[in-house]
Amino acid sequence: MKRLPVGILILGAVSGHALDLGLAWEPATNQNVIGAVDGSGMFHHRYGGDLELELAGFTQGETSGERSEVLRWDPTGGYYIQGKRWGWTTSGGPCPGGGPCELLLHWDRQTGHWTFLVLDGAGQLYTLTPTSWNTKGDPVPGPPPHQLSSIQDPKVAGVFPIAMNGEGRLWFFDIAALTWEPYPFGGIYTGAAPTDFLALTTQDVTDLGETYLFVIDETGLISRSTDTGWEDYAQIPGGTAPYRLDGFVKSTADEGAWIELRVLDDDGRLFLPRGDAYEAFGEPCGGTAPLDLAVYRAVNRGTHMIFAVDSTGALFSMKPTGEWVILCESF
Repeated sequence: MKRLPVGILILGAVSGHALDLGLAWEPATNQNVIGAVDGSGMFHHRYGGDLELELAGFTQGETSGERSEVLRWDPTGGYYIQGKRWGWTTSGGPCPGGGPCELLLHWDRQTGHWTFLVLDGAGQLYTLTPTSWNTKGDPVPGPPPHQLSSIQDPKVAGVFPIAMNGEGRLWFFDIAALTWEPYPFGGIYTGAAPTDFLALTTQDVTDLGETYLFVIDETGLISRSTDTGWEDYAQIPGGTAPYRLDGFVKSTADEGAWIELRVLDDDGRLFLPRGDAYEAFGEPCGGTAPLDLAVYRAVNRGTHMIFAVDSTGALFSMKPTGEWVILCESF
């Protein structure tokens, strides 16, 4: 078994999604890729440069403002970034497995390439090239539905897919052996039906290597796992299930790690932490359900951006003022 991060919190999630949005970031250059798997299992992606330079008006901060020389709107063609239109590109055909599909994107520092992974409804993991789908190992043990996230070990620059099956059991994928192994921390999630699952690993202080795992259920309750079992973390007030969850971990050598979560409900409302509670922020996204959420964070600058995609492929970005802007109209 490969060495895994220490000091881990656990999450669970069960029902799969008809749509999954992902973001991956290459820290050395701030290059990124945005990807989505639609209800048919088709993978759509958009490679970009530095999102904060491209979408200068949407970065967090009191002084940020829309820069017309960077971001331009053409009513007949959508958004253009320095003359280049935002849009989706497809790779290959639909995932050969049955849906719903779960997407995992990451930058592999060891190979210097992007890695695209998809988990199908039967728990089979696939890797995707520009032209073909290739299976990796056997399906996740246990019954569906399955959900996919990832844990990281900064000491070896390794990324390990982690999945939860329909029994609430967690498994991690050993990349070298191509096998699913029982996740060695925490226990089985037995709460209300989860609607999303999230694993977060510290990135600021790489020698810590702590991973935090969460689940949000159909009632809007966020739970996390500790060494002694699952515990309540936060409650989303007045939202509509299913909920989608994303976020990041901030950490310093002096203060340790703290968690920043973002929640999107089925009506497109975003919920942010305010003290010890979560509150709705800004206007509803306005997309066609189902929706999915992704948070892009540039650790180099300490800023983050919020994205959502709807069932048609419309890609939204939220301004700091709480307004949503459509960047891509559809798949």
